[in-house]
Amino acid sequence: MIVNADLTHLYDLKTFLRSEIISQHNSVDVIDTHRIRYAVH
Repeated sequence: MIVNADLTHLYDLKTFLRSEIISQHNSVDVIDTHRIRYAVH
């Protein structure tokens, strides 16, 4: 999965990733979105 996104679209990115993660690994949703948030900031 390749994701190109501005930091200004972080909310959309997180929403997209969350739906992707949920469709693959339900239990990893919160962990991955938090990891992405900290990696971006």
